[in-house]
Amino acid sequence: MTKTVTAQAGGRATPAISAQEIDLHYGPARVLREVSFDIDPGQVVGLVGESGSGKSTLAKAIVGVERISAGTLTVLGEPAGAARGQSGYALRRRVQLIPQDPFSSLNPRRTIGQTIAEAIDPRRSSLAGHRDEIVALLERMQLSADSIDRLPHQFSGGQRQRIAIARALAVGPELIIADEITSALDVSVQAEILALLDELLADSGITMLFISHNLAVVSQLCTDVMIMRSGELVEHGAVAEVFVRPAHPYTRRLLDSIPGSPGFSLERA
Repeated sequence: MTKTVTAQAGGRATPAISAQEIDLHYGPARVLREVSFDIDPGQVVGLVGESGSGKSTLAKAIVGVERISAGTLTVLGEPAGAARGQSGYALRRRVQLIPQDPFSSLNPRRTIGQTIAEAIDPRRSSLAGHRDEIVALLERMQLSADSIDRLPHQFSGGQRQRIAIARALAVGPELIIADEITSALDVSVQAEILALLDELLADSGITMLFISHNLAVVSQLCTDVMIMRSGELVEHGAVAEVFVRPAHPYTRRLLDSIPGSPGFSLERA
């Protein structure tokens, strides 16, 4: 059965992401199964599921790295595949992916300033004319101004994640896909990153799909949640509703796995 998620910011704006009965196959394996949802501009929606549930595959389809096998998928009003190739340059700037492991996505031979300058202007990739802008962005990420001239290995994991967020924000995106960006961090650092994201999203109005296997983390940042299992969306709705009155047994099992369950409290309910 097809399940549809509607996460609305009010009114009927063109969805930031709209998936209608999408399938995605890797060879004979059906990784996504009749996935349907709408996320409206300005929404912060969590996508939760265990490893192998299809969360990251869906993220790759949204940013155009993977091609869907069936159905329709539009991103900011354009077919998801439009992000490929030279003609998709403008769309790729409007949609940014923050990876789980920022270190692997940073060039070890380029300073942080050079990396962010390349995001701002890939054709020139020069700090000239962008230094003040980049320093201001790094300071907004709670990183010192001298970070601009340092290399990736000189930062901690939490600091590199802040750099990845800064690089995504540098191009002024409308949509960010955050793929398990706090899963490898210590709890205290995780809380700092979530607080920073919460503040940035409130100020910018950016739409975010926040992918995680951790319901407790999603409850701190997101207003809506989608639960994925074996490539299907099995439950969706407002965080306060789904987490308090889960309808699907899989959601209930995920909630029961949270330390302190039962009695799980919602910070944003």
